[in-house]
Amino acid sequence: MKTLSLLLLCVWFGIAASFAAAPKKNSFVVAPPKDGRYVPWRKSEDSSRHYAGEIITLSGAGFRYQYFTDVIEEEVIVPDWSGGLKISPDHIYLDHPAVPFPYRITGLLDGVFVMTTWRAVEHWKKFGNMQDYDVLYLETKKAPNQAAQPTRGKAPRG
Repeated sequence: MKTLSLLLLCVWFGIAASFAAAPKKNSFVVAPPKDGRYVPWRKSEDSSRHYAGEIITLSGAGFRYQYFTDVIEEEVIVPDWSGGLKISPDHIYLDHPAVPFPYRITGLLDGVFVMTTWRAVEHWKKFGNMQDYDVLYLETKKAPNQAAQPTRGKAPRG
């Protein structure tokens, strides 16, 4: 009876373990920064789901740091800072005394260009994944609508 109970217990834990979701592993490769706007949403249609976050725009040798929030209070100061950008082989430095986590790392996270913090990279090294709240995605521009415009007059003869 003990053997049967032990067998059932092992089978139960084996089944339960197979249903437990393992955290998704991310691939990350450090790469030099690209000019553009880094935002907390991966897809532009998801931007309305974010109630607070950073937006960092890189342009040449400078940056602009913005923070947005849905908090409405008289004493909330929403930062909008600019400064110099220092680029090193494995990180960038946002040169402004008020910017939180001024040392950032840019690269490809699962094939998508991102900016992240040292904390996120250390977490990735330890656990193999990055937390969404530590990642800013390089915003991609939507391609202009290239639908054919209606023509007036007669169709050309071919």
